[in-house]
Amino acid sequence: MGVVMVYRILYIVAIAIGPYFTVTTVFDIADIFNGLMAIPNCIALIVLSGVVAKETKKYFDKYPTL
Repeated sequence: MGVVMVYRILYIVAIAIGPYFTVTTVFDIADIFNGLMAIPNCIALIVLSGVVAKETKKYFDKYPTL
């Protein structure tokens, strides 16, 4: 089962159980999952920081007046 299928199943489960929660609880869960999306972005920033620094230096060496 692929990642997309797991996402679809979780989405359907969330739709099915969402009406049984209070609005505050639904927003709290949404905030938690939005916050969790930052984790892969932070990991990518750390892993790619060397590449970004190298490409930035190369760019500014090519266009020093910008």
